[in-house]
This record gives sequence, structure tokens and C-alpha cells, in this order.
Amino acid sequence: MTQSIITGVDGSVPAQEAAATAARIASALGATLHVVSVFDPSSRGASQPGFEPSLAADRIAADSAATLQREFPRLSVVGQGVAGHKPAETLVTLAETLDAALIVVGNKRVKGLGRLLGSLASEVAAKAPCDVYIAHTHD
Repeated sequence: MTQSIITGVDGSVPAQEAAATAARIASALGATLHVVSVFDPSSRGASQPGFEPSLAADRIAADSAATLQREFPRLSVVGQGVAGHKPAETLVTLAETLDAALIVVGNKRVKGLGRLLGSLASEVAAKAPCDVYIAHTHD
């Protein structure tokens, strides 16, 4: 059975940098890379009429996956939007579902307690059912 590696994207440059790191690792291991964008199903984009969160998440994941597929043509890449209220918990749950070998996240800096790793990275590392790779994604 092929190993699965998961990475989360949100359309930001740091997330895409982490996804590129995930692609390098997945390529080296012959693993399938799952590029995931988490959306809140209760959000209806109040500021933008007609905005559909699931379609936006699917587009972000698909664009990121397509970019990685061009860079790593032999890599198996799956892009998908996934419903969830909290991105870290959603990535952890998906890792459990897929029996993933690894979750790759960035360490985008934030203020407060999560400042050293970033709140998403800290939460994923604390709850993941598999190894977590925290990619250096800031200057």
C-alpha cells in the first residue's frame, strides 16, 4: 500500500512553501501527497454574494496541487477541499482516516503562545497520529 502524506494550504506563500517541502518528501518516498484546503461549512462569505466556501477551498487545493504536479510530474498528488471548523483538527482527522505517514505544515509566525511554531503547527504536532514535519516557511 502506498504511503500518504498530508499538507494543508490556504492560498498563502508560506503554505505553498510547506506544500513544496511535502512534495519533495513524498516524491523521495514514493508516497501520495494529499494537498488539503480546509473550509468552514457554516461560513457563507457574508461580504461576497455568491461566495461558496467549499468551491473556494477546492480551487485553492487544486491550484496548489497542479503547481506541485508540474514541478514533480511523477508524484501522485490529490488536491481537495475538506469541511472543518478548525484546520489543525481537520488535518489530524484526515491523517487518521488515511492512515497517513506524515503531516507537513509550515511554521508561519503568529503572536501569542503559538509564536514559536505557529498555532496550526503546534496543534497538529500535539495531536497528530503520525509524524509531523514542520517546514521553515518564514524569514
